Amino acid sequence: MKSVQGAAAVILRYVVWLALSLLGLWDILQIRVAWVEVLIRVRVSGWALPALDKWMLLPLGIIWLGAIIWMEDHLTTARTQQIFYRRAARVTAVVLVILALTYIVQFLF
Repeated sequence: MKSVQGAAAVILRYVVWLALSLLGLWDILQIRVAWVEVLIRVRVSGWALPALDKWMLLPLGIIWLGAIIWMEDHLTTARTQQIFYRRAARVTAVVLVILALTYIVQFLF
């Protein structure tokens, strides 16, 4: 019975990690949309807009990849379920705050 609980805990950790990774990808896409909105608002030229848009994806993608690797380590090294839930809640809060900020920027611009 203990091995079933252990397997379920591992599966739960990776399901949460995958969900947070996908939510992080959504963050990246929304940051890009907000970035383009800001660029349009400050009247960046028609030639510079696509270039700045595409170049912004490179650092965002690298940051996202690093965040995925860090999240996997951070979530799977939790010793107890209680620590895991606390860590997952913190990471979820950060991801949702970033998402909320991007929506606020999109709303303002």
